[in-house]
Amino acid sequence: MHQSSVSRFLKILLVIVAILAASNRYAAGSDNHDASIQVATQVSADWLSLIDDEKYHESWEEASESLQKQVSKDRWRQVMRTVRDSLGEMQNRKLVRAKFHEKLPGHPAGEYILMHYATSFESKPNAVETITLTKESDGSWRVCGYYVK
Repeated sequence: MHQSSVSRFLKILLVIVAILAASNRYAAGSDNHDASIQVATQVSADWLSLIDDEKYHESWEEASESLQKQVSKDRWRQVMRTVRDSLGEMQNRKLVRAKFHEKLPGHPAGEYILMHYATSFESKPNAVETITLTKESDGSWRVCGYYVK
């Protein structure tokens, strides 16, 4: 090979290596997000069980530090009781979407998972529950938002 051919070959090889390295980083990040979503799915299911069982104080204790700073335990219980009493008993719930985010409006930069459930309640058969989870400083996933439409 001529020196220019070798030089061109090395440049092409470097580009290929850079592309492979970038795709491996992307795949690893995607795998980490998938693992986080799996953990968060279980956390949200456990947390929703507390809400369904009217264990509002316990749901507050299991929530994120940011939620606890925004709403007192007693206020949380009052609001949740009002909301859930108006909906009636939960009949059916299915996770329809879970997505990892690093930024959400109204939240500081961090790691978040937004989950949407199609839920049927006695008084609202076509509800959508949205749960936002955040990764706490200790590495645990905790609920920082709950909305029902």
